Amino acid sequence: MSSRPRRLPRRALVLLGLAALALILLSGHALVRLAIAGRLRRAAADRGLVASWGRLDLEPPIRVRILDLTMARPAGGDTVFHADSIAVAIDPTALLAFAIRPERVELAHARFAPPAPAARPPGGPRPRARRRTTLRVVPARRPRGCAAPPRP
Repeated sequence: MSSRPRRLPRRALVLLGLAALALILLSGHALVRLAIAGRLRRAAADRGLVASWGRLDLEPPIRVRILDLTMARPAGGDTVFHADSIAVAIDPTALLAFAIRPERVELAHARFAPPAPAARPPGGPRPRARRRTTLRVVPARRPRGCAAPPRP
């Protein structure tokens, strides 16, 4: 009589593999959400702001949606930016090249209140000119096979 170790049946190995894959996917989803939240907080802090939101979701295929996003000054609590909802769809083809490029950005009920310029003491140095940032809006491409809208 030989005492060979008993092998697990094939079904048990498949189920174990599927459970491990599900665990990896679920933890990967949470890690991506944490990375996005950290990047958003860091970007706000680089501009002297504090970011807060009600909910951050990842939606298929690759879309990030943030509800009740607020950017405020930490000292006075003045709200600089608020949006009820902001959604960013990421271009999946750019991810193949390890780049993140937004394909579509949707804002709902956004309000922007830039801070007032600092008061200059009489005879003091002039404040530096602020760099202007422009927002370029590109119309969405029409899906293939979709007819052009009728002209009036």
